[in-house]
Amino acid sequence: MAIKDKLPKISNVKKIFPEKVDFNEFSESFENIMSDKVEEKGYFNVLIAGKTGTGKSTLINAIFRDELAETGIGAPVTDSVRMITKDGVPIRIYDTVGLELDADKQQKVMDEITSLVIDSESKSNHEKIHCIWYCINANSSRVEPVEETFINQLADTGVPVIIVLTKAFSPTETSELRKYIENKKDPLINSKGICAVLAKGYFDSKVSVKEYGKKELVNLTRLLISEDAEEPFVSAQIADLSIKRRKANVYISGAVALAAAQCVNPLPGADAPILIGIQTSMMASITYVYGVKLKKEDVVYILGILISTQGVKFAGVNLASFLKAIAGVGTAVGTLINMGVATTLTATLGKTYAYLMELILTKKLDLSNIDRKKWRDYIKLITKQIKNNDTIFDFEGVE
Repeated sequence: MAIKDKLPKISNVKKIFPEKVDFNEFSESFENIMSDKVEEKGYFNVLIAGKTGTGKSTLINAIFRDELAETGIGAPVTDSVRMITKDGVPIRIYDTVGLELDADKQQKVMDEITSLVIDSESKSNHEKIHCIWYCINANSSRVEPVEETFINQLADTGVPVIIVLTKAFSPTETSELRKYIENKKDPLINSKGICAVLAKGYFDSKVSVKEYGKKELVNLTRLLISEDAEEPFVSAQIADLSIKRRKANVYISGAVALAAAQCVNPLPGADAPILIGIQTSMMASITYVYGVKLKKEDVVYILGILISTQGVKFAGVNLASFLKAIAGVGTAVGTLINMGVATTLTATLGKTYAYLMELILTKKLDLSNIDRKKWRDYIKLITKQIKNNDTIFDFEGVE
């Protein structure tokens, strides 16, 4: 008989799990880790400049979660800048105004904004401005000289500047403006790249234009910002979910490696509590990546669903008790099985949990109106996908 055939069949994980872990204790530990992580990771800070009417608010709401431009707090920083923030979203948006003023006041506005960027460079990484998006209406035939001057002035600070061609309804006009900017030599428009973005699709009886360009802007921004600013940016953005999946996979792989390391020299009866700590940290990290706001009771409920759904075996079960139930298995083989079970269950738990976070983020699952059967069906589907292809972390096939 193969070793795997000697493993005990567990028809009801729920009966075993509560003997080892208190749900409330788990959720409190989860909350503490989440709080520490938010404080540790800090903020992604972006300055968004451009004339009124270029669609800055629409762009902000399309790229970042929680409709920041609509519901965020716009606290004044200077006469020309307000800072948009919202509790639970690790981002500060410096929104600029004033380029529409007469020529005498424009330079004062530009100098004030530039000074703000320069001053931030001497501050901590959580406070410095990491990137600048300069928005230009894609329907413009040219860039005004005052904007060219301002873009170069901002670029001279050393902070990466991305030119965002907003309201890019017309591919022809957008392409012409892009070529105009790219070929500009006098003065040279200094930027790290140009992205054309239609943040919101346009539909009427004659024309249908789908939104595009958001992922390109997100990925270019990721390439340009510092490593310390990447995680809050990934957490705050919603334009490219594949980035969240890849980042979640990093945490899952790390947890699997820790679980394997714990099982190399297992302590009798001690592996389950340590594994639970590893998995709690993993789940908190995934929650941060997706930016899902969970109440304590949500954590308890989701955990209950995970461990009670057939096909998902939560690794909080004392693995030492598994080994004792296998007749005739020696210490060396037992350690091998222990590691295999621990790593497989940790990986399955992590991927299933990440999947649930994405479904909640995209509003396919509603925490305020929970359908237990629907949740179980989703969990069974992701578990099946993981078993079919354990190396790919994708969520295709679920609507």
